[in-house]
Amino acid sequence: MDNIYIPIKRRFVYLACIVYWFARWVLAWRLSITLEVNVCIEVVKEPLAGHDKPNIFNTYQGSRLTSIAFAQVLKDADIAISMEGQKAWHDNVFVARLWHTNKYEEIYLHAYSNVPENCAAIGTFLGFYYYTRPHYSLDGQTPDQAYFMHFSQYRWSQNKGRAHL
Repeated sequence: MDNIYIPIKRRFVYLACIVYWFARWVLAWRLSITLEVNVCIEVVKEPLAGHDKPNIFNTYQGSRLTSIAFAQVLKDADIAISMEGQKAWHDNVFVARLWHTNKYEEIYLHAYSNVPENCAAIGTFLGFYYYTRPHYSLDGQTPDQAYFMHFSQYRWSQNKGRAHL
C-alpha cells in the first residue's frame, strides 16, 4: 500500500492505493482531500471482501498506516504487517514507480483543477496501464494478462476508484 500526493490547482489531493506486486495490479484506490486514516481503511477493506487475503501486507511507515485503527483491520484479518525500514526504498518500488508514471504521463501534463477530474484521469490512466501497455518486467505482458493468468475470476472496474471528500 502507498499514499501519494497529487497536485491540483493551489492544493493537493492524496491517493491511497493497494498494488498486487506480482502483476502490478491496483486492487483498490481512493482520492482524498485530507490525510485521514478512514480512507486507508476503506481501501484495505475493499480487496479483502473480494479477493484472497495476503499473508503479508507491505506499506511504508506513514502516520495513517501506523495508526492503531489501520493496524487493527489487518490484525482482524490475520494478516502480518511489513513496513519499510529506513533506506528500504525497494520494498515499495512497484507502487512508487506506477504513480511516478501516472504523474508524468497524465497528471502533470494536464494540470487538473479539481478532484473529480483527477479521479477520472486516474481511472483512464489505469485502464491504459492495465489493458494496453506491455511491461518489460512482466515479459511483455500487460498487467491484465499477468494478473488474470492467475486470478481469472476477478475483474477490475474503473468505478472502483472513488473520491473521498
